[in-house]
Amino acid sequence: MRKIKEMNIPVAKPLCDIHNNICYYMKKQNVVLNTKQCHNLEQLINHAENPKEIMSLLETKMVKQTKIETVLRLLCLFSVTQSGLKQEQFDHLRRVFLMCYGYQEVATLCNLQDSGILRVRDKGFDWSDIKEVSYLNTTNPALEI
Repeated sequence: MRKIKEMNIPVAKPLCDIHNNICYYMKKQNVVLNTKQCHNLEQLINHAENPKEIMSLLETKMVKQTKIETVLRLLCLFSVTQSGLKQEQFDHLRRVFLMCYGYQEVATLCNLQDSGILRVRDKGFDWSDIKEVSYLNTTNPALEI
């Protein structure tokens, strides 16, 4: 049998302190990085330039188990800025959300749907179609003088 050496506490304590300080610093940096990533994603959602990229980033956030409140806020922001999600987008995001956070969250999604914050886009209302024919479109030749 091997003899187990006794721990030298005066030597081990500084090493444990260094280890704890490094862990604390890394956790703090991850929180700052996650906050910056969420802010960048919010900006991307507000500009609504690439819905496929937004969906991919949202899915990544869910798989990484980002705080549920953050993910729900981003999902709702995405839905509101898109005037609702297309049916396939809605189903996909809902499926990924439930797989990542558990089926006990079905009630949460139902409540968000009932409130109209997270919803499927109406078939008769598509903002991109309306924007093209409205007076807000500056490329409309009828508006040019």
